[in-house]
Amino acid sequence: MVMRGLGAAFAQDLRPAARGLLRAPLFTGTALLVLALAIGAATAVFSLVDAVLIRPMPVEDQRRLVVIWSSDPERDVPLVEISYPDYLDIRRDSRAFSDVAAHGSVNWTRVLTGAGDPVSLPFAAVSGSFFHVLGAQPALGRPFTASDDLPGAVRVVVVSHRFWQERFGGRADVLGQIVTLDRQPFTIAGVMGAAFDYPAGAQWWEPLVPYLQSTVAPASLEQLRGIAFLYMVARLAPGRTIESARQDTTSLIRALHERYERRLFGQAVVSPLTDHVLGATRPALVFVAVAICLVVALACANVAGLLLVRVSARARELSIRQALGAP
Repeated sequence: MVMRGLGAAFAQDLRPAARGLLRAPLFTGTALLVLALAIGAATAVFSLVDAVLIRPMPVEDQRRLVVIWSSDPERDVPLVEISYPDYLDIRRDSRAFSDVAAHGSVNWTRVLTGAGDPVSLPFAAVSGSFFHVLGAQPALGRPFTASDDLPGAVRVVVVSHRFWQERFGGRADVLGQIVTLDRQPFTIAGVMGAAFDYPAGAQWWEPLVPYLQSTVAPASLEQLRGIAFLYMVARLAPGRTIESARQDTTSLIRALHERYERRLFGQAVVSPLTDHVLGATRPALVFVAVAICLVVALACANVAGLLLVRVSARARELSIRQALGAP
């Protein structure tokens, strides 16, 4: 009974309010436009903030993932890549990480042919442990294994969801298909999900050692020591913190310096993968989100002001209606 009475009272108030709004189309249109613009902007910004800041990467326990650099504050060199042999030594000797992976820059490109006009596309050459360290599983097929990242291994790639859609139309039989990259045949072993985009912009991932052999072609991978071109991503070992991992990795870097009698950048930088991925966009997005909240608040204040002006203009009419007992 109470709910029915409240519903009847609400309907009684709603009818004259609706008639009043229809009699003032300019006021109604202005108020609706202000609210629509504010709500639309807020929705767009929230979608962006949710995708970038709130929604986690499609990896396992993202909080335990870190990136590793070396640095030299004395030379004002904040972040430096590392060589492939140094990566192997750090991966083998470190006790701070469950496992370590390496990948190249997405500034590296190959020319795709045989699928329309030749086009140069960015990719990432990654160690065999890359997907295992991240805890990222393909939507189709399999990730790389250690055997894929050996000298002379069959050339395979894991392609991005975007590549799969644009180049193969999302075909279910994409696994095992051959793609020609820089005139070399590669077999598609897997397809990542649409949300996976690390390193950002990579169209596909291919094993690192076969890539180095086909491009740099060193007589021995040890010859690449001292040539810094790789980024490292790692998963913290149980019970380890970022600070303890930094100290452990700094000790390893200094030990490598002594072992090979050459100068390495002697201080490790270990930071959360999330911070590395977001970079300078986090404060900018937070600022935009706060600004949009203020815009919505201002829009609500403006509409409230318009309502007050309208009520003031109708004060005499409302007083007469109340005296007569009209709704």
